[in-house]
Amino acid sequence: MQVQDIMAKLRDPQLNEQEKLILRQQLNAAVAAASQANPQVQPAAAAQSKPPAQQAQPAQQRQPAPPQKQQKPAAPHGRTGDWDLFMTREHLDTAMPFLRVVGAAILIGISAQSTIQYLASDITPLTITSLGGQMVLNGIELRLIIGVLVALGIFILELVLSERHKIAYRLVVAVDAWYTYRQIGAWFTTMWRAWGPTDIRDGPYGWWAWALIQIPAFGVGVLIAYYGEVLLIGGRRRRA
Repeated sequence: MQVQDIMAKLRDPQLNEQEKLILRQQLNAAVAAASQANPQVQPAAAAQSKPPAQQAQPAQQRQPAPPQKQQKPAAPHGRTGDWDLFMTREHLDTAMPFLRVVGAAILIGISAQSTIQYLASDITPLTITSLGGQMVLNGIELRLIIGVLVALGIFILELVLSERHKIAYRLVVAVDAWYTYRQIGAWFTTMWRAWGPTDIRDGPYGWWAWALIQIPAFGVGVLIAYYGEVLLIGGRRRRA
């Protein structure tokens, strides 16, 4: 079929879209064959084969859109003012890993110091020599060495068991929290005595003063024992 015949059929207004599509495919094939003999056939025929929606638009519809006003970039995260010169969210995001490590080091240090001090106090009767002194190993009291080893063991077990054995992990955290609670309670008691009576239980404030110290101390001790490891390596990952 010749190119001109196909173009004539395309002008028939009674053709549906499917028939027009078939004719356009035939026209493209005919143009490709005819272009080998006459290279100028392809541009003219290709222009006629385009659907009406792709024909050139009138000049009044091709006018360029008016230029838009350039807007000034907004401050990061919608914040404006002199505060952005001092601190932005990007600064906080950059410093967050370092702050986490520092916070974890502080909490783990408090837990370790509490374990060493109060475990050494608990095992003091077991490390007394026949002469009444403390057992010494290379110039260091044996009870302190045991306390350091136990504190290190608690830290390692918390890291290892956090995602493997939930019950064992909680038991280790409970031991850590117990010694940390005793240290925090001692600090709270010292602050109370600096402000109020020296004898808490039998003083004018009675048992409620003791509870006012010990209950918050227990909560703080549990939080320190738990979040020291969490801040360092992150929380427990959920398994599918």
